[in-house]
Amino acid sequence: YYSTLPDARVLMDDRKRGSVTMQDQAGKVFAWRGDQFGGLVDSKTVAPHLRNAVVATEDKRFYSHYGISPRGIIGAMRINMRAGRNPLKGNGGSTITQQVAKRVFFSDIRSINRKLKEIPMALAMELKYTKDEILTIYFNRAFLGAGARGFEAASQRYFGKPAATLNAPEAAMLAGLLVAPTRFAPTNNLQRSQARAETVLKLMHEQGYLSDAEHATAVA
Repeated sequence: YYSTLPDARVLMDDRKRGSVTMQDQAGKVFAWRGDQFGGLVDSKTVAPHLRNAVVATEDKRFYSHYGISPRGIIGAMRINMRAGRNPLKGNGGSTITQQVAKRVFFSDIRSINRKLKEIPMALAMELKYTKDEILTIYFNRAFLGAGARGFEAASQRYFGKPAATLNAPEAAMLAGLLVAPTRFAPTNNLQRSQARAETVLKLMHEQGYLSDAEHATAVA
C-alpha cells in the first residue's frame, strides 16, 4: 500500500466530472453546479476551533496513534454488543486516518472486507504523510450536506464565510455534520443541528479545547 500512495495533494480534490464553481470578476462565488467546492483548505490555516472540533468529535487520539486505535475499536465493539448488534456492525471505532482510507480507496467495498483493507492502508498513510496532510485530505473530501464538498464549501454554504474565520459554535455545527450530513444539516432541521452542535461543544470542553466560559458562551 505504501508504494502505491501518491503525493498528498493528489488526494485532496474529490470533485466529480461536471462539477463547476462560477465566480464573478472579483473572484466571489455566485453559483455552482454539481458538488460545491469552495477551494482547498489546509488543516493548519482553518480556524483552530474547527480543527479542534473535528478531532474532539471524530478521533480524540488522532495526534498520538499510528493510524488505528485498538482502544477505539474495542470500545466500539462493546457499544455494538450492548445494543444487541454484531460487534463489527454499527459503531466502527475508526480513526480519522481510517476514514480517509475508506473514502479515498475503499468506498465501494462492503463493511468487513473494507475494514480489513483500511487497517494496513491507514498504517501506510501514517508512514507516508504527516498528521497535518491526513487531516487536510479529510477536510477537503468530507461531504457535509446540501451539496457541500469539503469544509470550505460547507462554511460558505451555511455561514457565508471562509473556514478560517469560524467561531466555536459554527465549527461545532460543521463538525457535527460528519456523522450524518443530511440529517444534521441546519438547512434541513435547525433545532436538530443545534442539538448536535451542543454535543460537539461538550466534547470540546471535556477534552480541554474550550474553557468553562468559552463553552457557556458557545452554547448560548
